[in-house]
Amino acid sequence: MIATTILLGLIYSYLNYLIWEKTRSIPLLLIQVILYFYTFHIYWIVILHHFNIATGLEYIMDYPFMASMNEVMFISYVQYMLFALIYLLTILLWVIMPRRQDFEPAPYAINCRLLLYGGIFCFLIPVLFWLKELMWVFSSGLSGYAVYKSGADFGVLYPVLRLLFDLSAALLFLALFVAIKFTRGLKKNGGRKNLELVLSAIMLVMLYWVLMSFGDKTSLYFGLFFSLSVVLANQRKLNIKRILPFVVFVVLINTISILRHNPVGLSIIDLVTVSAKHMIFHGEAVSGLSQYILLNNNVAFYGGKSALFLLNILLPRFLYPYRLEDPYEYFAFQSDLPSGTGWGIHYATDWYMNFGIVGMLLGAIFLGLFSAYLYNKSKFSTRWLFVFGGFIASYPLSFRAGIAGIKNMALGMVLGLIVYYIACRKIIVR
Repeated sequence: MIATTILLGLIYSYLNYLIWEKTRSIPLLLIQVILYFYTFHIYWIVILHHFNIATGLEYIMDYPFMASMNEVMFISYVQYMLFALIYLLTILLWVIMPRRQDFEPAPYAINCRLLLYGGIFCFLIPVLFWLKELMWVFSSGLSGYAVYKSGADFGVLYPVLRLLFDLSAALLFLALFVAIKFTRGLKKNGGRKNLELVLSAIMLVMLYWVLMSFGDKTSLYFGLFFSLSVVLANQRKLNIKRILPFVVFVVLINTISILRHNPVGLSIIDLVTVSAKHMIFHGEAVSGLSQYILLNNNVAFYGGKSALFLLNILLPRFLYPYRLEDPYEYFAFQSDLPSGTGWGIHYATDWYMNFGIVGMLLGAIFLGLFSAYLYNKSKFSTRWLFVFGGFIASYPLSFRAGIAGIKNMALGMVLGLIVYYIACRKIIVR
C-alpha cells in the first residue's frame, strides 16, 4: 500500500510539473491547486491525525465522516489518483499538441470606470432585496447564513441575485488589480488611478461586510479567482509579490467561515490566525472524503440520474419548476450524512456513483479536454481569456457539486463574458 501510494503521488506530482513547464500558465496552475485541495488535501489531514502530528483533527474520525486509515481509504485514494492522472494527462497531451496560431489577439485596454459602475450596480440590486435581513443582522449581531442560504422569499430570483454578487465581486476585484497595476502589460483606459483604487477598495469592503453578514464567501472567491486568472494570464514567473496578495485575500475571505458561527471575544489577529488554520486543517477539503464515504457505506448505484438532474437544472424554474432529487441528498441519505449541508459530493465521486470506475475516468477525460480547449482558445483571444477566467473561478464550487457542477462552470463562463463586454476596449493602432 505504501509503495503504491508513493508511486502514484510521484506520478501525479510529475504530471503537474510537466504541465507547468510546458505552459507556464498561472491560470492552469490555479486549476491544479484547486484539484489538489478539493481532492487530496484531506488525505494529508487524515495522515496527520493518524500519526498524532497535529491536534484538533478529531472531527474527521467522528460522525459523520468516520474516516480511518484502512483499506477503504486506500482504495478511495487510488481511485481519485486515477481520476486526477487521467485528467492531468488529457490536459498535458492537448496543450502540447502543435497548433496553428490563427491570429494574434487585438491589443486591448480595461476601462476601470466601467468596472466600478458595473460592480456597484450589481452590488446594490441584491442588497436592496435583502435590506430587511441585513438590518436584522446589523441589529442582532448574529449571522444571517440560514436565511441567505434558504432563499425562500425570492423563488426564481434567488439564483439571479446570487449571480449578481458573483458578478459584482469579479468586476470590483478586477478594477482593484487594474488600478494598482498588479502586473505589467495591463493597459488602463483613462480614469483617475487614485480615485478608482480607493473606490474599488471601499466597495470590496462593503461587499465583504454584506456577504460576511450572510456567512457566504463563494462570491468573493469567484471574483478573486476570476481576476487573478485574467491579470496573471501572460505572466510566466511566480514570485512572492504575486503569491502573497493572493494568499492574504484567501485567508481574509475565509474569515467568513469563522464569523458565521458567531464567535465571541476574537481579536482581529486571532480571527486571521484561526482563518489560516481553518484553511489548512478544515476548509472545504472534506469533499475529498466523498469517495471514501461512498465506498465505506456501500452507496447504491444511482443509474445516471445525476446526468438527468444536470439537464433538469439547466432549465430555468420559470420554464420548468419541477426539480428532480438532488444527487447530494441521495448520497447523504445513503451515507447517513446530514442533508442540506455545504460539504457537497466530489465531481469524480458523482461520476462513479452513476457510471462506475469507467464513468469516473470518462468524466476526467471530458473535463480535461474542456479545460485544455478553453486554455488554448484563451492564448489567442482576449474574449476567450475572460471566459476561461470565469470557468476557473467556478472551480471551487463546481468541484464539490458533482456532475451538476458543470452548470456552475457554464454560468462562470457566461459571467466572464459579461465582464469582458463591460470592461474591454480594443486599442486602435494607427
